[in-house]
Amino acid sequence: MKLVLSFILLMFIVCWSPGTLAIDCYYGGKGGPVDKSVTIPSFAIPSTIGTGEKIWVSPIIKVPVYCDNNTQPDGQDEKIALWVSPQSGASDPYLQPGITFEGADHDAEGGPDAVDTGQCVGSASSGSQCTGGTPTSRRFVARIRFYVRLKQRPPHDYVSTLSAIPLIAFAGYDDVSSNGHNLKYTLTGLNNIRVLDCGVHLSVSPENEVVNFGTFSTRDIQRHNITRTFTVKATRAEDAECSDGFKLNAAFFTDEHLSADRLLLRPGNGLQLQLLSGTEPVGFERFNSFADFTTGELSVEKEYHAELSPVPGQDIKPGSFTIVVLLRINYH
Repeated sequence: MKLVLSFILLMFIVCWSPGTLAIDCYYGGKGGPVDKSVTIPSFAIPSTIGTGEKIWVSPIIKVPVYCDNNTQPDGQDEKIALWVSPQSGASDPYLQPGITFEGADHDAEGGPDAVDTGQCVGSASSGSQCTGGTPTSRRFVARIRFYVRLKQRPPHDYVSTLSAIPLIAFAGYDDVSSNGHNLKYTLTGLNNIRVLDCGVHLSVSPENEVVNFGTFSTRDIQRHNITRTFTVKATRAEDAECSDGFKLNAAFFTDEHLSADRLLLRPGNGLQLQLLSGTEPVGFERFNSFADFTTGELSVEKEYHAELSPVPGQDIKPGSFTIVVLLRINYH
């Protein structure tokens, strides 16, 4: 299990360091927004988390990118880069922001770092088609997670002095520009993080953290849904320094495909998975109240049901399959 937190979106505008204009990139389409932001909500860091661990991770953000206006003087194609930490500046001694793109983590530190998106914009002068589409423009969707990890353990009640950090920009591979239209994201809310002197220990039953549906036939699953039960227990860490009260929210996250309402996980084999608390759907990527440790409680245990059923109108593909679901806990 990983301890991470969710986020909300707000607008924020910052200044970016000058550079050489190569291409323009917008959100959604030509002339769309170029300044976006992700804001970290108020939450707390427990004393049980270790250095190097991620303390907050966003859901996958699908960014619709549109780029055009390749001004390369030699008529060559221009690669589209995802610039991490496009503007050098102040950093936090304890908190390290970053992004996950194409399965790789990129910490935002040490100045601009160009990550190849695998996309490019063709040149009108050469008539190049580049990677497809019209010669002089390119549309694609970038799937990104934003995160914050611990560089080192902050002192109790530490609050960051940074309110905003320029995190990424979509621009030409040669340089990121303040004069052109570069789609940028700024991370805000590092000063919303509270440092606790307490925490919880989490345990899951089954102890191997595997919910096994066993072997079943297509006829079995078409006749009735298959349900398995698992429990999650949070136990307050009791030591001499533990004086803070706190509450917990919990959410289930996955990289698998979800239904539009995020209630059903669909792995692409004609089956779907739903999580329930009692008879109520829990959903995915939704934080719900889990425990209150402000009232003297020492432990809280919750039971969940994992229900497997056919996707209406789809054929079921036989064979074994594995679904990975992460439980994330939000301290506040």
